[in-house]
Amino acid sequence: MPREWTPEQKAKACEEILAEIRGGLSLLAACANGDDWTPTESTFRDWCKADPDLAANYASAREDRAEVIFEECLDIADQYEQAAEKLEGGTDHINRARLRIDTRKWMLGKMSPRKYGDKLDLTHGGGLTVTISGDDAEL
Repeated sequence: MPREWTPEQKAKACEEILAEIRGGLSLLAACANGDDWTPTESTFRDWCKADPDLAANYASAREDRAEVIFEECLDIADQYEQAAEKLEGGTDHINRARLRIDTRKWMLGKMSPRKYGDKLDLTHGGGLTVTISGDDAEL
């Protein structure tokens, strides 16, 4: 049987879930973090569908999460660069760091494609020449 949420409980749960997402967690992890006082992921999504303000706050929290993930990439790269200098045979550490960073870069490209996605330059910098061949009399 679904749980009945008082407005106060719902507001507190939403506030804490959004704070967790802003801190870098996924919605699934944020909902699982609160034990019995947090709603399920699907319940939170339903709340977002029903409440445009909550949906806007959730979208903002996801943008903040992307920034946290971006910063994590830098931390991971710096961390493993230092470890590789200190360790002989640090290749395993470097490969692990590369995988962690590549995964986060892929996530960022999916989460915020306009900001972190691959950019395609579709501008045409050259001129255009049109040549008509054939007999002009037939035109």
